[in-house]
Amino acid sequence: MTTRLNFVQEKMRYFTTELLVSMEEARPILARIQERSSQTFANSTSVLTAFSMSCRLTHSSGE
Repeated sequence: MTTRLNFVQEKMRYFTTELLVSMEEARPILARIQERSSQTFANSTSVLTAFSMSCRLTHSSGE
């Protein structure tokens, strides 16, 4: 029973270590994704604002 328990504990330590290493490796990738998402949001906001202003100018000049 002790041998089986030691085996399970060793496997749990191994998988925990692997998971932590994977998370550390993923951190820069996640940071780049977040940065791109922020840039995309900012660009979209700028385009939508410009479009809205353009529509407002176009429709207000005829009145």
